[in-house]
Amino acid sequence: MKKLSCFLCVLCLLCGLFSACERNTGPEQKMVGAGSGENEEPLRVLIDLDYGSNILKPAVKQALDKYAEEDGKFRSFSKTVKELGGPSLQLEYPPTRGEERENYLTKLRTEIMAGKGPDVFVCMAGPGFVVDLSKLEQGLYQGEWEDAVFQFPQQAMKRNMFLDLSEYIPEFQFTDWEKLTPVVMEAGRNQEGQYILPMSYTTPITLFRKSEAPHTHSEDMTWDDMLAGGPALQAAAVMDSSIYQGCVFQPFTDLERDELAFSEEELLNFVKRKLQVYHELSEDVPDFFTRRLEVGFDVDLDPEKFDSDESFSMIPIYSLQGGYGAMVVSFAAVNANTTQPEAAVFLTDYLLSEACQSSCLYAYATSSLAVPTMEGLMQEGKSGVSFEEGSWRMSQENYGTFASLREHIAWAEFCTPLGVELQQLFGDAQDSSQAKTLEELVHGAYMRMQMMVAES
Repeated sequence: MKKLSCFLCVLCLLCGLFSACERNTGPEQKMVGAGSGENEEPLRVLIDLDYGSNILKPAVKQALDKYAEEDGKFRSFSKTVKELGGPSLQLEYPPTRGEERENYLTKLRTEIMAGKGPDVFVCMAGPGFVVDLSKLEQGLYQGEWEDAVFQFPQQAMKRNMFLDLSEYIPEFQFTDWEKLTPVVMEAGRNQEGQYILPMSYTTPITLFRKSEAPHTHSEDMTWDDMLAGGPALQAAAVMDSSIYQGCVFQPFTDLERDELAFSEEELLNFVKRKLQVYHELSEDVPDFFTRRLEVGFDVDLDPEKFDSDESFSMIPIYSLQGGYGAMVVSFAAVNANTTQPEAAVFLTDYLLSEACQSSCLYAYATSSLAVPTMEGLMQEGKSGVSFEEGSWRMSQENYGTFASLREHIAWAEFCTPLGVELQQLFGDAQDSSQAKTLEELVHGAYMRMQMMVAES
């Protein structure tokens, strides 16, 4: 079996500015989302991007303190927003791990339920693996899965915890809505309107040299078709061990009923077949990388085999029903309790702009995780998500392959704690010392996932 490794990227712009605005101009010049007076309270903005990010240092707070540079001088994120006509910002950074984070989240959720809380949320979606820096200094990559602020963002949307942005979007002044990937943005909508603005997304993919394993993206191929295909398709179907394995189910949850959208029997059958093909996979599989769609700032990607000019096939995990989907990794939303809706909208508008998506802010939501929602940024000659001294772009040919992959995404959901359960289930199923039968393992995992959704 060829060695499994990591690669892939897709880039998007990153820039983290939240901008809410107050402007002392006449009515005809007033910016959408601007505040209405100099005596307004600062806009309270929660930024939960350190949690779950693969950028360990500097913390996002330090990055936003040096958000922009001009003539050798740094300008903070808050000052940049202010210069755009926005309001004063009160940026809030939650603890990333342990009891400190748990206590913070409990207090925050109580505050929101009491009709208060931050005006704007800029959050990672789903669980995050937070590295223990003290162990990292000892050469040990250890940590724990921690809870997101909103573990099930779509359920929070359904419960009217966020402001409907539909009436504001047509007047956005920073964001070119037409350049945001439609199927991903749709994940933040319900029948009433757009409540959540996805910032970055991913899909589990496997990369092969295009010359060794060409692939045409399909809206009809199923997971069963992959298993019945050649070695490359089989490997792409079963080798992923990430928390995004749930992409094989379409959808993963039934939002109307607050329950899983698949049966325990379907889950058992999936795990059985995945294990079987995993162990029987042919030695004829070409060299490959299995990873998620992501921005990457590390260009040293096994250079003896793959360089930046190599042309890749990007094979996604197709679903049981056919086609493939994406998982939203980060998002912005306005608290339904805000007393400054226009200022909050101004900020979310800026957060989805090209300037922001190509800034350091987006590095925390994309590096080794995902790609930004704005299209056209990751190719040669265009802006790319930037971080410190560098930014990430794809060769024109690989960008074309990525664009094809993106074009055929059929649906999108938010990353949730269910993915960790599925990952753990497959890990336990592979453990030869495991005392429980596969049926018992699947039943336990299914019951836990069902309870999570019911309580969401």
